[in-house]
Amino acid sequence: MIVACFLSSLLLGGVFGAFSTKYGMVMLAAIALLFSVVLIVSAVVEARRSEEYELRWFNRWYWYVAAFLVVSLGLQAFFVFRGSILGYESFQIHAQSMVPTLEVGDFIAVDTRYREPAIGDVIVFHPPTDPEGSYVKRVAAIGGDRIAIQNGDVVVNGVVEDKLFVPADSRGREYSVSMATRQVPEGSFFVLGDLRDNSNDSRFWGTVSDDNLVGKVTYIWYSSNAKRIGTRVR
Repeated sequence: MIVACFLSSLLLGGVFGAFSTKYGMVMLAAIALLFSVVLIVSAVVEARRSEEYELRWFNRWYWYVAAFLVVSLGLQAFFVFRGSILGYESFQIHAQSMVPTLEVGDFIAVDTRYREPAIGDVIVFHPPTDPEGSYVKRVAAIGGDRIAIQNGDVVVNGVVEDKLFVPADSRGREYSVSMATRQVPEGSFFVLGDLRDNSNDSRFWGTVSDDNLVGKVTYIWYSSNAKRIGTRVR
């Protein structure tokens, strides 16, 4: 019963996308801790309830080992496939392309229930040049949009997109200042890094298929800079 309640709470949290939020991660840790405490307490209570206990069919060492293995494998499956089951993933930032939004060494939570890219959102995806890799960038345009860079400003469908503004010291190189108009195919999206002069993105290898989307970055759950921990990513 205890195990069933624990697994059910994980499933419910995943269905509602709770674990991709700052408080959801705390809730996940609390659930795991509560599960451990309840198991220990219930075992102690049961042991003290009666000094004389008649062994049942399952009171054999091999059944306990089997139960332990089943529960361990079940929990492993939950966390290995947490993206599809629990609705979140976790990644560490290894490059500077999203500075100052994301710094090298930051650990981020990603909402894998997110399936519709929107301009300005920070996302994780598999790039066409490295299908096994995971990149983090900002959505600059979606299917059907026309995108260009003029005087350092990103222009989408003829309008300067304020959500994609970056300071001048992040866009000094020629390819960050100017880009001819491109049409984004349906079912794809165009991405840019916030540190535009140091970002390997859609300017160089084109658009990304919607099928390659992993999810939306929600917050920084750990950083060497304590002030960044818990910061919501916008």
